[in-house]
Amino acid sequence: MTAAFPDSVVLCGMRDLKDYRIAAGGSPVPGNPGSPFNIVEGSLRMGDFTRNDVAALYAQHTEETGQTFTPEAVAHAYDYTQGQPWLVNALAYETTSRMMIVPPDPITAEHVDTEEASSTASTPSAPAAPTSSSFSTAAPPLPASPTAPN
Repeated sequence: MTAAFPDSVVLCGMRDLKDYRIAAGGSPVPGNPGSPFNIVEGSLRMGDFTRNDVAALYAQHTEETGQTFTPEAVAHAYDYTQGQPWLVNALAYETTSRMMIVPPDPITAEHVDTEEASSTASTPSAPAAPTSSSFSTAAPPLPASPTAPN
């Protein structure tokens, strides 16, 4: 394997497959148009989080557990994810649950860097069931923000 070839690929859908069928001149098909990945009944466009949104989401974990994310950890998480909601949540889940950093020890930039490096260097695996942490592998709720789309 060459050094420039990715070890893993993330598929993150931005549209329903029916939108592509309509754009290609086809008609929308009720239900599943033949893809095991298009099992949605409806969709919602969730905008990316701002740096402040990421800090607010991570503050929910702090309120629940007493475990803080340092400002540098929040900045690194935002830089790695660019605010993509599922990635923001998944990175937090990895650092709080899988790395087993026990509260009140804070989550630092080094923890985020270690998790980001290990997740890009290894083959992805199915996530473990969420614990009592405020993070799960589902997309986080959209925070009240003037940047959120209607």
